[in-house]
Amino acid sequence: MIPAITRKIERYRRFYESDNGMMLTIWFCPPEVKLPPSVPINEVDWADECEIRRFARRELERLNAFRSVTDRIDDDRIPSAMVFAGTGMIAASMLAGADLVQQADTNYLHAPIADWSDGIENIGFRPENPWYQAQMIILRTFVEAWDGSFGIMPFAHFGPTDLANQFRGNEIFTDVYEHEAELHRLLERCTDTILATEADIRANQLKGYDEKGFTFGCWAPCGGYLSCDFGDLVSNDILRSFERPYFDRIVSAWGGAYLHHHELGRHQIPLWAENDQVWIQFVHRDLNTIHLATVIDETIITASRRAPIQFISTPTEFMQHAANWAQGKFLVEVGCGTQKEVDEVLKHASRFRV
Repeated sequence: MIPAITRKIERYRRFYESDNGMMLTIWFCPPEVKLPPSVPINEVDWADECEIRRFARRELERLNAFRSVTDRIDDDRIPSAMVFAGTGMIAASMLAGADLVQQADTNYLHAPIADWSDGIENIGFRPENPWYQAQMIILRTFVEAWDGSFGIMPFAHFGPTDLANQFRGNEIFTDVYEHEAELHRLLERCTDTILATEADIRANQLKGYDEKGFTFGCWAPCGGYLSCDFGDLVSNDILRSFERPYFDRIVSAWGGAYLHHHELGRHQIPLWAENDQVWIQFVHRDLNTIHLATVIDETIITASRRAPIQFISTPTEFMQHAANWAQGKFLVEVGCGTQKEVDEVLKHASRFRV
């Protein structure tokens, strides 16, 4: 690793070991910095390795162009290349014969389990799955280019209920009442598949990449990425019954995880924090809802001391509330529109950062 990245990782280590503190990421890209356009997902021949590598190399070009700005900012960002080509491809890589609909910037599955009489047996880890192989070509392209100056996120895993949502569709939200046994059978299958997929990635796909910490713009001692948007739309009791047993099993096997969900699910923050192997709980900013940055209270501060919370803030919110946030353990992403805002945020943050 280059010295700048090593210093940031040491700061993260201090952060996780501390009782409270703050890590800071600033999002800023001056208008004169032009990022190369991404390659539209639906223009890639995903059966052609050369085409897939072209897609991956463009993502590296975009990362390097963004770094021309971010490397000059004294924050805690670890530049990261993320293996991702649409949410549908994540699920398709775990389903035999997946029917994947491609769009320019995303993709999706036609829910393959329309009823419970068939379909579940098609879910599972199969290394020859073409959608899994496509993502592993992206990963290998990143690993081959790795020089210690950036991190790699090897796979964007859905959590068990999010993966089941991909396969079952939104029927899952009534299944919790009408097909409880069948849903638990599906969640068991999803959990086994997630574990087997990650085991192959760690054992066979990361040779040549020496950074063991999880990287998604930040660093944690171990673990991987899991999303649980399902949990934001249900009660505490349903999340505890249908996600947590399977999520906890994965996190225990991995030695930790980075959890992604949304501000709509801020009522779940204390429940997620019950698992102290959640290294980071990222609560993504949502439209048309109350922003977490404006409602952090003692309950959320207490939860953050057990499982650090990452969230998005405006510069104004940061200047108003950072002193309160510093009582807990938070990774704050601040979106800045000008260099003046960058300078003001960094100056104000200096007394709170680890």
